[in-house]
Formats: sequence, C-alpha cells, structure tokens
Amino acid sequence: RLNVILFVTDDHAPWTFPCYGNSEVRAPVFDKIVRDGALFRNAFTPTPVCSPARACILTGLTSSQHGVHDFIHMLDPECEERDWLDGCVTLAELLQREGYRCGLSGKWHIGQSMQTPRGYDWSRINVKGPHMGETSFSIDGELVVREGNKTEMITDYAIEFLEAQSDDQPFFLHVGYLATHSPYLNQTDEDLIASYEDATFKDVEMGEPHPLSWNEGFAEDAVATDEEARIRHMSQYAAVTDIDQNVGRILDTLEALGQMDNTVVIYTSDHGLTLGQ
Repeated sequence: RLNVILFVTDDHAPWTFPCYGNSEVRAPVFDKIVRDGALFRNAFTPTPVCSPARACILTGLTSSQHGVHDFIHMLDPECEERDWLDGCVTLAELLQREGYRCGLSGKWHIGQSMQTPRGYDWSRINVKGPHMGETSFSIDGELVVREGNKTEMITDYAIEFLEAQSDDQPFFLHVGYLATHSPYLNQTDEDLIASYEDATFKDVEMGEPHPLSWNEGFAEDAVATDEEARIRHMSQYAAVTDIDQNVGRILDTLEALGQMDNTVVIYTSDHGLTLGQ
C-alpha cells in the first residue's frame, strides 16, 4: 500500500509557479515534481475561501453538503470550539480505517485546533503567530511556543513524523504551509526576499490595482502604491521559493528513508490569490 503526502498551502496561486508560466520564480523542486509526475492545468477550487475549501478537500463534498461556508475565525470561541466536520467522513479517517498512520503538520483551520482531528494519530497544528517570529503550535493538544521561520518549523515536524514511521505500516502525512498567505511583509527570510530585488514581474499582469484590493500590512487606504505592490510581489515570490526548499527537505527525507518510490506526493492549495493585479 502506497504512502501519501498531501501538501495544502494557503493561498498559493498558480501564477507564482514556473510550471504555470512564471519565468522569474525559483522553484526547482516543484519543477522536478512536474518532470517526474503530473501537472494539472485545468483544476479549480470548489470555493475561494480557506476553511470551506479545506473541508471540501478532506471530505470530497461541496460547501452546501459539509456545511462550512466561510472561514472559521480561530479567535472566536463559538467558531473555533465547534467540530465543523461532525457527521462527515474525512480522507484521514478513511485511510486510518485501512491501517494507515495519519499525521498533520501546519495549518488545519477547520475548528478545534487544540486537539488532534478525527482520523489523525499525530498532529502539530499551527495555532497562531506570524510567518517570521514567535508562533505557537498545538502538539497533540499541548500549546508550545517557538521562534523562527514558520515554514521551516512545519517542515521540521513533518520530518519528525516521517522518521518515526515503521516499514510495516503505510502512512498519510498532511502538510499545511502558510507562507503565501497575508501579511505580505516579512513572509520569509530577508535575504531571500532581497534576492528578488531585480525581478521585473513581467509574468504578472500588475496593471492598476483594483480599488477594493486588500492591502494588509501596507497603507491604510485601499489602494497600494507601485512600490508597495512591488514589495508584496517580491515577498510572495520569496515565500514560494522558501516553500519549494522545504518541500525539498521532505522529499530528501523520503529518499533517505527509502520511501520515495513507495509514496504518492500531491501538492495543491486551498485556493488562489491576487495581490491587487
């Protein structure tokens, strides 16, 4: 039975991938996945909102069926403490029933983040915190605070899960990265952002920002200046490269464990994103 790793990255839009036509973003690991695997060119999210899209991925149901219609506000106890997938069978539960050991590292965002979700045997859920700095994780229900690059922390936990597996039991690992999500400042290491200083963004239709474009982390008014738009696009490109490098760390671990040829690797996003273009 094949192992499965499912990457679901928050807000990762196709226009930031070399394989979808971006000639300036550096993502050699994603390029290798495309060369060695399959690339979907006509795929759509069932809904362009985080929590319901994730519920769709994990249940195979539409929002009108599973009942999650908007994002779940983790700071609202009425939202966060509810089991939003009650009555639904998830992918993890199906695999767990078939003898898989199921793990979750990173973003969950479907409620009850302080406990391991049904179907998972192991969890390291990101509860809150910025991309860079002090952030907190629920470690099988215990809150732990860490400092650093959140993408790297999520990867560290994912590798911890992989290295703890035995050869006689298949595994399912669900990895939820967040670096492509707002805020669009300090999304990753400063040196990585600076490496895109000379980017022309020729593959992004910048144009005039839409008057309702969301500008978190920038000016108080609704429309970004040209320089602010450039900075957030630089950060977005760097976030993709950061994620690419960390996906590479996980694939390297699979290789070292001798599990590469026995594992299905799926990379997707809950939905896309525009940055005012």
